[in-house]
Amino acid sequence: MAVQAASTHGGRRRRCVQLCCCVQPPATCQRCCRQSFRNSTSIRVGVALFSKSASAPDPYFSWAIATTEGAWAEGEVVVYDIALGAKSRRWEPRARRGVYLREEEAFCGVLEFATTDIPGEDLDEFIRDHPSDDDGWRVCGPAGWATAMWTLKIMCSLEDAAIWEIPMEYGVDGLFDVIIGKAFE
Repeated sequence: MAVQAASTHGGRRRRCVQLCCCVQPPATCQRCCRQSFRNSTSIRVGVALFSKSASAPDPYFSWAIATTEGAWAEGEVVVYDIALGAKSRRWEPRARRGVYLREEEAFCGVLEFATTDIPGEDLDEFIRDHPSDDDGWRVCGPAGWATAMWTLKIMCSLEDAAIWEIPMEYGVDGLFDVIIGKAFE
């Protein structure tokens, strides 16, 4: 695996954030969605939320990990998620590149939780190396395995790799509630 533990030195930044970036349509955001980095090698990492039907396995939203080198509302975004295969009925990984969130009809918002200077190819490999199948990993949140639990697992793995720090006031078991709470603010 190309992603190594990052620190505040050695050319890689890590940031502990308060999970307060916007979870609202980019057209209404006046802060983070329209802000770009001056250093184009920095990558933003967030949880993208998409509306879904009431019969879907996750409550409220379909979750995904999203990354971008630009502004959320105006740049190309890579969206990583899992989806149930139509025939196999097994969770399958997906990575969609060049997504413009403002053009996604189901897009509800993005909650940025980290920035990193890790090369995009290494971050991509790190995320895509996570299996989509249920391996029994759980934290407090939704029951069972679906997009929210997979996304939370990626977030915890990114913390293990020292790409970000989960705020102590939330902890691992509070992430789901914090993200859902921010979505309904």
